[in-house]
Amino acid sequence: MAMMYKITRGFVPTAARLFLSVSLSLALGISLYGQQQFKTSLQSAQKLLESGKDDEAGAALNSLTHEVENARAPLLKKTPPNITDHDRELLRFYNQILAGARNSLGLIAARHEQFEEAARQFTLVKKLQPDFPDVDFNLGLALFSAKHYSEALPPLEYAASRNPSNEKFKKYLGLTLVGAEQYEKALKLLEEARLLDPGDPRIPMALGTALARTNRLDEARQVFEEMLKSQPETAETHGLWG
Repeated sequence: MAMMYKITRGFVPTAARLFLSVSLSLALGISLYGQQQFKTSLQSAQKLLESGKDDEAGAALNSLTHEVENARAPLLKKTPPNITDHDRELLRFYNQILAGARNSLGLIAARHEQFEEAARQFTLVKKLQPDFPDVDFNLGLALFSAKHYSEALPPLEYAASRNPSNEKFKKYLGLTLVGAEQYEKALKLLEEARLLDPGDPRIPMALGTALARTNRLDEARQVFEEMLKSQPETAETHGLWG
């Protein structure tokens, strides 16, 4: 008698199931190893940055971003129906590593007064991880330092609104408002900053300018006279004398 075999849909032989399980575990193991390597590389580069070895840190960070972007590229090409929870978690991890690396590259650029490059890196950080610590202030400060005052305002305003007790944020917002010729809005911030940071010559210069531009000439004159007396050797004072 001929034997009849029942074909069951979805049936996978035991050996095949074991093979799939081992393959999945191996792939997961490789993925976890790669993640740990990326984390270690970032931490090592950041230690170089903290110790002032900017050239070595920059080279390591650029190499790391290249490797992580290559690893992330296949995930970015996936369409929603094909993206698994593991893919999403891996993508979040890659974005975190890239954000940390690019933030460090931005800090290196700013330290060397390459403010345009610093702003570019901080912009990328914000795209990768919008809630990255202090990214809005760092971006605004880089744009302010590059004299792009109007562009610097939105991130500085956002940073100050998120942390209204941070006097440093408010000081740079006030200075930027003067650079953007929004003098009335700058006055209160600069008056507060002048009391809290009397050693910064930019503050009385900006405050006096804002007062003069809003037709408060007597107050402006008083600020400038006090500046000439208290800070006679600063570049800002020499400019004012001129």
